[in-house]
Formats: sequence, C-alpha cells, structure tokens
Amino acid sequence: MRVKVYLVEDAENLRQQIGELLVRIEGAEVVGVAATPNEAIAGVAALRPDVVVLDLGLRGGAGQDVLRALRSAQMGAKVVVFSNSVDQVTVRRCLELGAMAVLDKSHHFDQLYELVRSLARAES
Repeated sequence: MRVKVYLVEDAENLRQQIGELLVRIEGAEVVGVAATPNEAIAGVAALRPDVVVLDLGLRGGAGQDVLRALRSAQMGAKVVVFSNSVDQVTVRRCLELGAMAVLDKSHHFDQLYELVRSLARAES
C-alpha cells in the first residue's frame, strides 16, 4: 500500500522542489497539489490523502484556516506543517489544530523527507 501525499504550497518553485523530494520516497505518491486554502480543502476532500504537507503562508488565506477546516471535517489525513519562520507560538497553535508535526522549511527538508518516508514505511 502506498501513502498518498497532498502538497499545499503557493510558491511554484518550492512546490516543484518539495514535490521532487516527495516523489523520491519509496512507498509515497503525490496525489495532488494546491496553492490556495480553497483548493487545498477541496483537493483533500476529493482525494482523501493520508498525509497533507501544508505551508501556512498561502495567498488568499492562512494555512491555519486549512488546518481548522480539515479538523472540523474529520478527513483523517495526517498534516505536516512545512512553513517559513516557525516560532513556538505557531508550533503550539498548529499542534492544537491537529498538525502531527511542524517543520521550518528553511532548515528541515531532510526532516520532511524522513517523516514522510517513515509514514510510507508504516503503511506498507
């Protein structure tokens, strides 16, 4: 069984870079991408991924709104927040809203890779 990953990132170059990282993970499949909160919520509802990699700084709304919507809809996806300038208040708030992990994308591409890889291994 493959772990289905949905990527939410508004910067096209980062979306491509993160997508390339995720497709290298054995047992993981990127099933969709979104650049806005509305696209993210609709895509997760339609595709029912196992993991959502979520940027908080989205055009057209905040990533925390996406977290809130996913939690209230009980979609069951594990959410990994992968955003810039993550401080302790942001980490605490995201965890309270249901994120399983919060990583600062300026430093932790390797941690994102390892986290999604461990989730993919657990599914197989």
